[in-house]
Amino acid sequence: MKKPQKPPDSIKFLKDNKELIFKIIDKTGLTDSKGRYLHWDKIRHLKPPEGLTNEEWWAGIKLKRTNLYNELFLKDEHGHPFKFCVTDTIHQDLHWLDMNAAGTISTNKPVANSNMRSTYLIKSLVEEAINSSQLEGATTTRKVAKEMMRQGRSPKDKSEQMILNNYHAMEFIRDYKYEHLTPSIILELHKIVTEGTLDDQSKAGVLRVKEDNICVVDSSSFDTLHYPPDASCLEKRLEQLCAFANGASDAGFIHPVIRAVTLHFMLSY
Repeated sequence: MKKPQKPPDSIKFLKDNKELIFKIIDKTGLTDSKGRYLHWDKIRHLKPPEGLTNEEWWAGIKLKRTNLYNELFLKDEHGHPFKFCVTDTIHQDLHWLDMNAAGTISTNKPVANSNMRSTYLIKSLVEEAINSSQLEGATTTRKVAKEMMRQGRSPKDKSEQMILNNYHAMEFIRDYKYEHLTPSIILELHKIVTEGTLDDQSKAGVLRVKEDNICVVDSSSFDTLHYPPDASCLEKRLEQLCAFANGASDAGFIHPVIRAVTLHFMLSY
């Protein structure tokens, strides 16, 4: 992991080069030629549209995006609101998800039997628990993980514990899926997913405090990449996050996938 290069100040650039604005606007869009919503850190390495420099291209992209920004009431540690922009490509992808990933069970035979539905659900939860844990670094094989779940035995190592924790977390979510999200639910989920995996188990299910001194560090260079918001404001920020998850928004309708992506980002932030 590395920290992306800070982009040039596009507003200042356009103010200093007013004579270029119409040319820049005419040759740029929200995305690159492949429809990708890219950061300056990648844009600076790509070939710009003919007649533009990479900095001019970036200034045009930012100008086009600014006009479509949706501002959220969720803010960074400096009080600046987070924003998002939905491009045509994103609209297309969201439509595909609405049509094909809405949770419908596709089968030639009707799943009318409640036992069959329960079996299907449990298998899905097991698969999701394994997939999620592997993304987080668990090294246990699918075969061993399924045997552990089937036999109901205790985890032998941290990887197996992660899988079992994720399974229990999804059972918990299933029980609360129709309830409004609350800070208490989030903290209980944190307690469930970290059971038996932390160096200090007293940190499970609680907000960090000032003395925890948490930051994100590059494992290769040891450079600090991110300092999270001060611990003193976490309770309020978590309440705002729950309000957003439960449907509150200053930006009108927000697609559930975008809302979920935003929540995922904010929890990490």
